[in-house]
Amino acid sequence: MRRLAVTISLLMVILLALAGCGGRTSEVGAVLDYGFPLAPGQKAVLFGHGLEIEFLDILEDSRCPADAECTWPGRISVMIELRDSQDEYKMVLVQPGLSDDYEEEIYKEYRLRYKVTPYPEKNAEIEREDYRLLLTISKK
Repeated sequence: MRRLAVTISLLMVILLALAGCGGRTSEVGAVLDYGFPLAPGQKAVLFGHGLEIEFLDILEDSRCPADAECTWPGRISVMIELRDSQDEYKMVLVQPGLSDDYEEEIYKEYRLRYKVTPYPEKNAEIEREDYRLLLTISKK
């Protein structure tokens, strides 16, 4: 039994490593309690749980640049879609500006911890393809 668990763990590590090779892929593998990045348009499949998470779009990025003074910290909001064998659910994830902390949302029995990178800098525009949604999924 232990040998099977080790083999499965090694297979997951190899699959995750391969998912990160060769530039962008449309689908990546994910494992509970381990963080992973998603680019806009990219989808992750949570091994052994039948859950898919797709980073659909950036809805707003009004975060105050790190090297600027602002009266409002702003925020970034992104749209994701969660799919399992029973449902498809669109969720908006919102992270406040001037914060490097992970935010949290709940979907069914899953806890999603997330933050969006990169953080804006004054006089520099972030291209859509440069955004990353950093996610860690765990059971509640």
